[in-house]
Amino acid sequence: MKVKIVGAGLSGLTVARLLKDKGFDVEIYEKKDVIGGGCLDQVIDGKVVHTYGPHFFHTSNEEVWNFVNKYEKMKPIECYIKVSVDGIEYEFPINSTSIKTICKHLNIDASPILEKLTTLPRIITLQQLIELDKTLGEWIWNNNFVNYSQKMWDLPVDKIDTSIINRIKLLSTDEKNYFPWEKYVSVPEKSYEDLFKNMSKDIKINFNSDITEQVLSLSEDNVVVYTGSVDAILDYKYGKLPYRSMKFETKEETWEYETAVVNLPAHPTITRKNNFNIYYNKVNPTEKEFVVYEQPCHYDGTNLPLYPLSASEALYNKYATEIKEKCPNIYFAGRIGTYKYLDMDKIITQAFQVVQEISSKYQK
Repeated sequence: MKVKIVGAGLSGLTVARLLKDKGFDVEIYEKKDVIGGGCLDQVIDGKVVHTYGPHFFHTSNEEVWNFVNKYEKMKPIECYIKVSVDGIEYEFPINSTSIKTICKHLNIDASPILEKLTTLPRIITLQQLIELDKTLGEWIWNNNFVNYSQKMWDLPVDKIDTSIINRIKLLSTDEKNYFPWEKYVSVPEKSYEDLFKNMSKDIKINFNSDITEQVLSLSEDNVVVYTGSVDAILDYKYGKLPYRSMKFETKEETWEYETAVVNLPAHPTITRKNNFNIYYNKVNPTEKEFVVYEQPCHYDGTNLPLYPLSASEALYNKYATEIKEKCPNIYFAGRIGTYKYLDMDKIITQAFQVVQEISSKYQK
């Protein structure tokens, strides 16, 4: 049985590569004219630009790490963010260095707070920080979490899923590590474009091919791996699945920071600005860089469905269940295909599982 894969993003390419290596006849259909999906990047005038915001590859899964390094050597990086708010700048995630800066701004004696920090675990919660000093903790909560999250999700902060808030960690140490729980934090040595090209060698990809309307009939004689929004398969009969999207604006301007991302939680519409080139080339603060600004917005069908909303998980399950009952040869994968807010390493792990299901059922 042949395998038809809908979507040439990270999930679709991973499934295709693994099934191809297992001897399956694999073919990909991609509605755009490029591969990479939301991880797409470009090299412009020798500078790497992440088209849809920064993508740091982080994982502690050795199988995932070995898989990506098979197709592109990954370059370890020191990943942290700068925050610019209320007239000051500091490192993020919040660490002891950030706390010194914020305490000075708030005219708070940092010494007893820093001393108590040494008694806490390396990764701490905001509540633990509030217990150390209420004024400091609440300032951090309001200026980093509340403003940014409400702008990002267009919801009051108490309506935002706690799993999203809990993605952000705080550190009791002075280390700069946005992913302190991970063993590997990296970017491709060249680009994600090179990674995806190497993954997709000898795999047939049909570009500018939106076959959503044919998915149900196609699954009668083929295995179909679908990475798009499942509501489209049934022509939105129960209503459209909602997503948050993003407007990306690239400007040429100087970059005086030593890190790739600067959060702007106090800005009325922009969440952050990015210069991912800093991990690939020497950045001169007097020369122009390609800086990408991000502005959250609703998904309207003309932009990218980037962030599934957990409140609509039941609607997704209604669509997915009906489709699987009608067409058991259809498998869903990826952030959009499974309606889950997944990081890149989790997308690859999920793809491994999909491949295992398919190969165990169909491989002779």
